[in-house]
Amino acid sequence: MDLRVKMARWGLRGFWLLAGVAASVMVGAFIFPKQFDIFLDISVGLWIAAMLCMAIMCVRFVQFLLARHRFYRQLSHQYGDSFAKDVRRTENPPWWNRMSRLQRTLYLLGALALGLLAAVARH
Repeated sequence: MDLRVKMARWGLRGFWLLAGVAASVMVGAFIFPKQFDIFLDISVGLWIAAMLCMAIMCVRFVQFLLARHRFYRQLSHQYGDSFAKDVRRTENPPWWNRMSRLQRTLYLLGALALGLLAAVARH
């Protein structure tokens, strides 16, 4: 199975476990307030499981990056650097390939700033 798919599956498991944490706290706080301690214990267990899933997802991501790096290194040894560079460029959209390193950095910083601004503006 593809490492990207494995990474995505572990990420989704962690996401749904975190949703279970929120649901458990809400049910314990609003529907059964007298048994809140039980629901708190359940939510702590779900949170620990979610963090384990996220850690496994990070391990799968590192494995994917290492496998990708090995593939491109092997490709450049077999066919030459220019061919490996062309293959690597086909993964990205054409507008991204036309950008310089500075433009890519500025684009990513702008996207990060816009996301942070949106998060701050919501509060």
